[in-house]
Amino acid sequence: MKDLTVFVLTHNRGQLLLETINSILAQDCSDFKFIVSDNSSNDETKQLLTENKLINKFEYRKRDKEYSSLDHFNMCLSEVETKYFILFHDDDVMLPNMISTLYEKITSGDYSAVACSAYTINASSEIIGVFGPQNLSDILIDNASSLIYQYLIGDIFPYPSYMYSKEKCKSLIFVEDAGKYSDVTWLARVAEQAPILWVSQNLMKYRMHGGQDSSAWSYIQQLKLINRMNSYVITEQQKKIYKKYRYKNIRYYAELHNHKLPLLFHYKYCENFIKINLHLIKVRIYKMEKLRQIYRKIKKILKGRK
Repeated sequence: MKDLTVFVLTHNRGQLLLETINSILAQDCSDFKFIVSDNSSNDETKQLLTENKLINKFEYRKRDKEYSSLDHFNMCLSEVETKYFILFHDDDVMLPNMISTLYEKITSGDYSAVACSAYTINASSEIIGVFGPQNLSDILIDNASSLIYQYLIGDIFPYPSYMYSKEKCKSLIFVEDAGKYSDVTWLARVAEQAPILWVSQNLMKYRMHGGQDSSAWSYIQQLKLINRMNSYVITEQQKKIYKKYRYKNIRYYAELHNHKLPLLFHYKYCENFIKINLHLIKVRIYKMEKLRQIYRKIKKILKGRK
């Protein structure tokens, strides 16, 4: 397994990073390259690693300045020298067989990447749920459209669980085409290179806490993602999903905070209804007091269609 590099990308989260590092050091295999890429704004992480006698157990790279998350990802991508690689987060935890299981899967076929489902944990590392489909068999994501479909129905695998093939992903970089959700479009481009295999095993722990970038909801960023999704070819199966929700999911602001949001606003297949919804959300962003008025108008429109 010397042809694998595990990157842990960290930024000012030294205490959580310790648990992440220890979980990687406790893997049931050890013949891989382990790099901690420190993008912190200070030297506290390095000091903490030194105090805990961990800094010599992997390759430590302190960046010359604090980069944006996107630039930090691209920097690590440019430094991959092995056939396979993982870009892991500094607040998540690997189970002991994560690396060996994913490596066995990715080397068994012509995949651009493999990924796994996860347990979710809170800030105290207590298991509070699961993340990802809990299927009995693995799931093949054979193109970008299939991946986007999974995101549209909210049935996805955690982003840090992916192991990638450098050969398939060598020409790819992160671009800010979907705002803070650019990891979704990155994975879509990965799926365009070759199929992705989702391994139906919980092989890691995904931490849920207020310090996550994903915990901050932004409609403007969601609209960027939705607009980017429109560039992908949509299957007949997806059209049926959109039509299913066409008249059923007008909801108030608080109820829109869920994974089905793109189903409501994918205007390509929901026609004028989606355009009205998109307008509703834009008004919500800029003129919150108009929400109920527009909601009533949409109800009248839908009532007239039935």
